[in-house]
Formats: sequence, structure tokens, C-alpha cells
Amino acid sequence: MRRCEPDAPFWEVGYSQMTMTKQVTERQIVDETGTMWRVTEMRVWDASGRGATSLIAAHARGFRRLWDFPAEWAELDDVKLAELVSKPARGVRH
Repeated sequence: MRRCEPDAPFWEVGYSQMTMTKQVTERQIVDETGTMWRVTEMRVWDASGRGATSLIAAHARGFRRLWDFPAEWAELDDVKLAELVSKPARGVRH
């Protein structure tokens, strides 16, 4: 997990393979441990112009990117969304 300042946009951390991003939706939640998460749906395009949508879940100590997430994630209650973003990663997508 890479470090990200809580108020700094995650894209300032740096993704050499990403050329453009577009924020779609954002929510802030607090999980059962008291960790505040900023959850943002982002559309990204790589240098070849291919696009994909991911969910970025950022907190004070880092962030994680979810490529597989429910389309209705923004309508999930805070508990369900916290479960989604705080569970361990299942694998790495290349």
C-alpha cells in the first residue's frame, strides 16, 4: 500500500501508466475501527487510450484500488461499503 496524504488527491501519488483520470462519484465513511475512508469511483485511461473504472478507497495511511466492485456501490449503506473497501485484496490485476 502506498502512502497518500488524507487531503491530497490520490492521483498526486503517481501512476506512470495512467495518463488521465475522471472522478465520477465520491463518498466518505468511517469503518468499525474508526478509520475514515474517502471512496471515489474513477475512470482512468492508459497511454494507449484504453479506459477502465476503478474504486479508490483512501485513508490517512494509504489507499487501495478495487477493479471489481458492485455497480451500485454508491447506494450501499456505510457498513456494507466499509466491508467492501476494508477487506483484504483477493489478487492483483495487471
